[in-house]
Amino acid sequence: MRVVTDNDTICTTYVQNVVAYARSKQYDGLDVDWEPMPRNKNEGLAHARLLSALRAGLGEGVLLTVDTREPRFLVWEEVLRAVDAVNLMGYDYHGWEDHAGHNAPLYPTKTFKDPCGDVSISGTVEDYLQGRKVPPEKIRLGLPFYGHSFTGPGFYQKTTGESRHWTFTDVWRLLSRPDVRQAWDSNAAVPSAHSTDGNQHVSYDDAQSLGEKVAFARGRSLGGVFVWALGFDEIEPGKMPLFEAVSQARLP
Repeated sequence: MRVVTDNDTICTTYVQNVVAYARSKQYDGLDVDWEPMPRNKNEGLAHARLLSALRAGLGEGVLLTVDTREPRFLVWEEVLRAVDAVNLMGYDYHGWEDHAGHNAPLYPTKTFKDPCGDVSISGTVEDYLQGRKVPPEKIRLGLPFYGHSFTGPGFYQKTTGESRHWTFTDVWRLLSRPDVRQAWDSNAAVPSAHSTDGNQHVSYDDAQSLGEKVAFARGRSLGGVFVWALGFDEIEPGKMPLFEAVSQARLP
């Protein structure tokens, strides 16, 4: 992606090919998932340039969305002019550092002292709304159907290995084991699971926490929600409790 946007000729060819492919498949839009997010000013400008080129290539009336998280280096004026919606990835708040923690805390945890600070979905949304002046109707809140597992002494403490990605289906099976206890962080509004020997910990979302996140999105007048990813909650053929919970929660 960096190579594409650092060279105008290559960027133009890339956009032409993407647009042609989308039209040949009769897609109604494109989503740009640039990861990791721009880490400096130049990458932010390249990111905005790509979105602007895609908008021009697609024309009006074709959906263009962008996935975002850390907004620091995004060129918001150009991004918002180009896209129809900003898909805020409300997950992976922990799972990439040297300590355990909630994957998708709705609010800052007060149960633990977070080495990352008071990170949370609500804090990110407020930064988008107040700090970056993103119109609420352009924001879609991402909901995780997965979580992260950690080894070590406990949440918000040093881990002893890399975190592992768990789908909700994995978690569902885990919760039936007698050596696993469940917990609920009433401050962060998310559940977790822990081995009784105190060495394994899993952060995930369930029907209750996702319902609270949908209610939060409604309360902030956001443009909607999306999930990552469909099928991660299929606990048996055709039975998807998280998708069902989100569908019910979003009804008026």
